[in-house]
Amino acid sequence: MGRIHQMRTAWSRHHRSGGFGIHSPSAYAFVREVLRQRLPYYAYGQLAAVRQAVVAATSHAERREMGLVSLSHARLLFRIANRVNPSVVVSVGTGGGLDTLAMLLVSRQSRAMVLDAEIERHAMTVQVLRPVLERVAWYDEGSVLADDVEALATGEEDAEERCMIVVNRVDDGQLPAVERLLRWGIEHECPMVVCGLQHDERMRQLWQACQQWMTAGHSFTNGKIAIALPISKLPRQHFELWL
Repeated sequence: MGRIHQMRTAWSRHHRSGGFGIHSPSAYAFVREVLRQRLPYYAYGQLAAVRQAVVAATSHAERREMGLVSLSHARLLFRIANRVNPSVVVSVGTGGGLDTLAMLLVSRQSRAMVLDAEIERHAMTVQVLRPVLERVAWYDEGSVLADDVEALATGEEDAEERCMIVVNRVDDGQLPAVERLLRWGIEHECPMVVCGLQHDERMRQLWQACQQWMTAGHSFTNGKIAIALPISKLPRQHFELWL
C-alpha cells in the first residue's frame, strides 16, 4: 500500500476498522471480535513478560537480527489462532519466537513447524520457545517443510489436522517453496498471515500472489500485515483496515 494510497483511503480504512460498511456477517465478526478486539486474553500477561525479558537481555540490534515482533503483533496472532484453533502452526521465519509462542499458547495439543535456517545463531529465540520447545519441529529447507505440510492432508493419522500458516520473512532461495506452501494453504482453506509488507518487496509479491490465487474467502490488510481466510463458502472480498 503506497503512501498516497494510504492517505486517500485513510478515512475508509478507519471506518471499516470499526466494522462500519462491512456487510458480510462473517467479515464483520472477524474484524470486531478478532482484529479489533480490545478485551484482554489469558495469554497476554505471559507474552508481555517473555518479551520484556528479551528486551532486558538483548540490544536493539540483537532484537532486530532475531526479528522479534511487537507485543501487539504477538497478541494479534494469538487472537487469530484462538479463533481458528489450528492443530498445526506453520511458520516461515521466526518473529523472535514470540509469534510462534503466542499461537501455541492457544492449545497444549497444537504443534509448530518452523522454517528458519539460521536458528542456531539465535539462542534467544530458542529460549523464548523453551516452554513449548517439545512441540516445535525445525526446518532449514523450505522444500522439506512444504513436503511435510502437504503430507498432513494425505497421511491417515494426520488427515484431520488444521493448519495456520504465518510468513514472517523469506529468503530468495526459499521463495518457490513458500509459494508452493501458500498455494497449498489456499487449496486447503488454511488461515494465513503474511507480515512485513511495508519493508520487503518479496512479501508484497507473496501477498499479491495469494490474492490472485484466492477464488473465495476474505482477506484483510493494513499495508503492513495481511490476513487471509480462504474459505470456499465465503464470497471473495478484500478489506483494507487500520489494525
